[in-house]
Amino acid sequence: MDISPDDLKSLEPSAFEQVVAQLLGSSGFRNVVALGGSGDEGIDLRAEWLEELPTGDSRLTVWAVQCKRYANALSQEHIQKILNAMLQPPTDLFPARPDFFLIATSSTLSVNARRLVQRANNERTRYGSTFVIWDGDLISRKLVEHADVAKRFFKTATPPPLTRPRPLVRLSVIMDHVGDRVLLTFLCDFDEVGPTCQIARSELHENKFGVLLEQAKSLAHLTYDPSDDRFERLQGVGVAIANIIPTELRNVLFAMPTGYVRLASNIHDIPLELAYDHDRFLGDTLRIGRIQISDTVLASPRWTVPSALLLGPSTYDLPDAEREIHELSAMLASSGIPVTTLMGDVATRQNLGRVLNEQDYSIIHFSGHGLPELEGHAAIQLADGRLPLGEMLLRPVKGTLIFLSSCGSGSQMNDTSQKFFGSGASAVLGFIGPVTDQAATWIAVRFYDALRSGACLGDALHVARAFQREKLPDDFSWASLVLFGDPTARPTEGQ
Repeated sequence: MDISPDDLKSLEPSAFEQVVAQLLGSSGFRNVVALGGSGDEGIDLRAEWLEELPTGDSRLTVWAVQCKRYANALSQEHIQKILNAMLQPPTDLFPARPDFFLIATSSTLSVNARRLVQRANNERTRYGSTFVIWDGDLISRKLVEHADVAKRFFKTATPPPLTRPRPLVRLSVIMDHVGDRVLLTFLCDFDEVGPTCQIARSELHENKFGVLLEQAKSLAHLTYDPSDDRFERLQGVGVAIANIIPTELRNVLFAMPTGYVRLASNIHDIPLELAYDHDRFLGDTLRIGRIQISDTVLASPRWTVPSALLLGPSTYDLPDAEREIHELSAMLASSGIPVTTLMGDVATRQNLGRVLNEQDYSIIHFSGHGLPELEGHAAIQLADGRLPLGEMLLRPVKGTLIFLSSCGSGSQMNDTSQKFFGSGASAVLGFIGPVTDQAATWIAVRFYDALRSGACLGDALHVARAFQREKLPDDFSWASLVLFGDPTARPTEGQ
């Protein structure tokens, strides 16, 4: 059932509060109680979340909830009143300050209001709670996931399936050096469009190719570039990437309205998704997944029964990453997918090794600090030190999807993915450059939201990229996200 933020705004305030309460219950929260609060400083709901720890123990967190059925965006003044209320919560309802304070609104938050929430999450000692936002878009998606709740308040038609059959393209790109020239050989095999098989070649001087490599590697740094011409520069490099594709093949690829591409190549440093022609990027229509160079024909993934391991930040300076882990945990658990979480002090190498030895996971997701390359190896930060990506999996895995939601996780993604594939992983996602905390959260939540709704990897990634571009139009984090693996695979389907 497709519910929009406008549908939420049409509800009475009391009905909106009931929607939020029932969504909490359907998402796995316990003891959801309506408190009858009203006014800007009121607390409308109280809920509890029981989290199973890898030690075998459990942790109960208390959530306070403020529901705002507004037509307009919540302003900085609205948020400041809520923050002030949290300095002295009612002691009869909360003898101790709640662990989390959820702000649920039918609209959205202004830019300054979101910044105020972020600053509050950086001042834990003052407020004693972590603030979480459910805006109209997020609540609408949750109502799609929990159709039973939506049916109680809305009457809408059932939407069509998220995915539909798309043409498949098998594309191989091989680079070779002859003297001072770089030769690129393209072998393209189409399932449903164009000629059955097409071979084409292009060449350019090695100096010019070197410049293109440097430009491609610097694209993601546009995320933090304050200049006003960032998108024009992105387009310019995209045109240069498109020009290395032979004209006859480029015309066919850009003429495709949609499709999947299994890309086998030895030049993964150049993101073909960002090739720009015909006023669009190639990745706007084609879902590209990089496969191993030897696997031009892939075997069916050996997915395990759906289960997830979520690795959160080991420090408390990434509130958006913490929120990402909490939202993913609630989302996946509400879909019946068992979730194990390692975050904060328990996110250690020892605990990671132990939980991986105890069971298989179809999803391993990391959100936190990505560390720069040291002796040629990128790493992630855990509570007891850095863990090189090549050492992340110390035992075989079966068909696991690995999502590295951290800065620079994909800077050596080709080599890293080969090691992961050697351990049995079937797909790896990562960022080849910087990614903002907020963008990483938007991408991850929307990606798994689509994935559990039946989308394949390519479609889920396409939806997540587009969603982040819409939500944060000046944030170019989406440009650095790459997929290694079959874009047509579905890791939430157990075998």
